[in-house]
Amino acid sequence: MLWLAAVAPAWGETSLARALSDATHLRYEAWWGGLYAAEFTLTLSDGGSAYEAAFSLGTRGLLDWLIGLDLEATSTGETGDGLTPEIYRSKYRSNSREGTTTIAFDPGTGEATVSRNVVFFELREPETDDPARPQVPADLRTGVLDPLSAFAEAIDRLRRHEDPVAVEPFTVAIFDGKRRFDMSGEMLGLMRHEVEGRTTEAYKLRLTTRPLAGFRERTRMLWDDTVFDVYVSADGRFVPLQIIARGWGPAINLVEECARPCALTPRD
Repeated sequence: MLWLAAVAPAWGETSLARALSDATHLRYEAWWGGLYAAEFTLTLSDGGSAYEAAFSLGTRGLLDWLIGLDLEATSTGETGDGLTPEIYRSKYRSNSREGTTTIAFDPGTGEATVSRNVVFFELREPETDDPARPQVPADLRTGVLDPLSAFAEAIDRLRRHEDPVAVEPFTVAIFDGKRRFDMSGEMLGLMRHEVEGRTTEAYKLRLTTRPLAGFRERTRMLWDDTVFDVYVSADGRFVPLQIIARGWGPAINLVEECARPCALTPRD
């Protein structure tokens, strides 16, 4: 998924904040055009007034041969009427480069500042010095969420509402360290839905991205009004069961819930 396919489970009538012993660990597979494209895992854990989310992704199949991407990300912060991140960290390695991103969120002003490091395996100009990439001004980096927290916040809105079907349309402001975009959410109702041969009651939540700043023109079209349908379990746990891109994009299925942090399966 474009904003990282961050997924987040939820449950009961409590907030997303939980004790570490209540952490939920999930593993997903992503398919694109009928081909196995990626695998990722998600762990959410916290301690009452705080939350922590962890995410890992590895490409698979033909996509792995083309780009060979491994990604890990974590986000920590506080809970309340919504999630307030404190720090987001990610690291990645692909066939062509490796790098890290750290986003720190000022508790007073809400401004997000980023520190990035990229090492290319082939000689070229550093990506951060590319004049073709517009910068994101400070006012657009204020009052934002990182991608992992943003998806968790979208799911958490269902849990916080007395009647999840009645959740009003909402918008979440996201900054991923390079790009600033909005993600709008719309509840489409409760329905029977099948994932991996299992049929269950699920809420259908539609998420749409809208790019605002920091995008190169050649990639902006990939983000403009990109729509994902998220099917979330209606069993009181609010676990994302499936994420489907409408049009060009992947279908992502929950395949396993683990007793401890899930591990990516070894590459062939």
